[in-house]
Amino acid sequence: MLIIAAGIFLFLVGAVKFPCSEKITVRRIWGMSFLRRHLWAIALLLIGIVLVGCGIQTSSEPEIVATRMNRAATVTPTIVAPASFDLQAGANLYVPNCAPCHGDLGLGDGPTAASISCPVPALAERGDEVTVEAWFGIVRDGKRGEDTCIMPPWSNRLSDSQMWDVAAYAFALRDGDAPAPNATEAVAQPLPDTTEEPADSTPVATEAPTEVPTTESATEVSSAGGTESTPAATEEPADTTPAATDEAIDVTDTFTLEGTVRNGTSGGTLPTDLTLKVRVAALDHNGLPQEIYNADTTMAADGSYSFDNVPLNPNAIASVQTDYAGITQFSQSLIVGDVVDSSYNLPFLIYETTTDPVDIKIEASDVYVDAVTSEGASLILQTFEFVNNSDRIYIGQDNRTVTITLPNDVVNASLEDFAGTAERFEQVQEGTRTIFYDSAPVYPGKNDGILATYNKAYNGSMTVVQAFNYEVQAFSVFVAQDRGLELEGDQFQPTDPRTLNNNVTYNGHTIPTAIPVGTVVQYTVK
Repeated sequence: MLIIAAGIFLFLVGAVKFPCSEKITVRRIWGMSFLRRHLWAIALLLIGIVLVGCGIQTSSEPEIVATRMNRAATVTPTIVAPASFDLQAGANLYVPNCAPCHGDLGLGDGPTAASISCPVPALAERGDEVTVEAWFGIVRDGKRGEDTCIMPPWSNRLSDSQMWDVAAYAFALRDGDAPAPNATEAVAQPLPDTTEEPADSTPVATEAPTEVPTTESATEVSSAGGTESTPAATEEPADTTPAATDEAIDVTDTFTLEGTVRNGTSGGTLPTDLTLKVRVAALDHNGLPQEIYNADTTMAADGSYSFDNVPLNPNAIASVQTDYAGITQFSQSLIVGDVVDSSYNLPFLIYETTTDPVDIKIEASDVYVDAVTSEGASLILQTFEFVNNSDRIYIGQDNRTVTITLPNDVVNASLEDFAGTAERFEQVQEGTRTIFYDSAPVYPGKNDGILATYNKAYNGSMTVVQAFNYEVQAFSVFVAQDRGLELEGDQFQPTDPRTLNNNVTYNGHTIPTAIPVGTVVQYTVK
């Protein structure tokens, strides 16, 4: 099931590369501890949302919070499973449509998973509490990214019976009950093309069957002889072609994107005749981000703007951009599927710039000591969440904005943003310290998160020493309880543990007050 990760917007600004850590533990912890909490908040600058082939991921008014995106809550109706499934049909659908991300055996290791920085669920490692009904709901309605990557709904490409079959097939992968796919029938269901789009992906209640199987029997077809992969006689075989929906929207249908440009800097004024560009991107049939529409307009004297005839493609992402104050600035991102009327109002805050870092803070930094290897090295992950408390975009000097100094004596250090890209960071070694310089501007409000991974020598214990270039408003260290690790440090006090989606529990330790610039933080893990 095509997983959405950050990237279409990287395409829109010219960066289409999705490198990510080869360490599966790194990817999973990053997705759970950081992206789950900030998946929407870090969609900044049109560099945030991406429908990767496997699937989708900024300023708001009146607050100066340049990275916040809010989604309306949805109510999911009760889901009742059919009496039987066609696992063979499910296999034929799973391999071309789901395996690129989830892997042929459901281990989360498909070829596309390597380009996604958030965790791709390993379906074959599901817990006993998981139900096939829950997985059908995810296939049908998509997933908002609460604990893994975002996933789009498949109700616009598959019929209910097809979605039940592929959900049941994925459910069966753990126990080895899944049949091999038929190569002649394993055909990918295409993304909606340029001629027709489904009207609505809102969850629709399915018909309640006369018999409801238990979770244990959900992977099987009712049969006196045992498990079979053919449906019961009372159910029609699943069709392998996408079912037509009752209501359809042709992508030639359009909407009007309008709004007002405001200068978010105190005392700032709007320039006259500001040129604005709208850009719309979606995935092509190969799962690669592709711009499907762009147009220019000139802002009116009162700051208003309007783009007519923007394609109403519910699988696309749109944003408005302009060149101002020496940089390209972007509006809040828009998931076109959220457009419910013939027009949508998208406010656009622009800002003046500054080279003074006085208002840059690290709002939170979390450290995860995940494992200790037999080679005597520790695996450490550290997240940094920057906030700009001014009303100007911080652009730094000499193509350097924020500075990130890692603990002393670390090796194999790497830095990446939430989309898994590392190109924007410059690495410098100064004695025992590894320092990274970011080149991305820092917008007013909360900005996109940064993930560092590094190793440090471990011989029964290790002492970590780190100083910061900015005030740190919240700093916590989490050590893997399941690995038998403990933390000692006079500056710390216990905080709530976290169990992440790599099923490892981390005992928490936090410094209860803000850390001033230059203060040395020290702790020992053993």
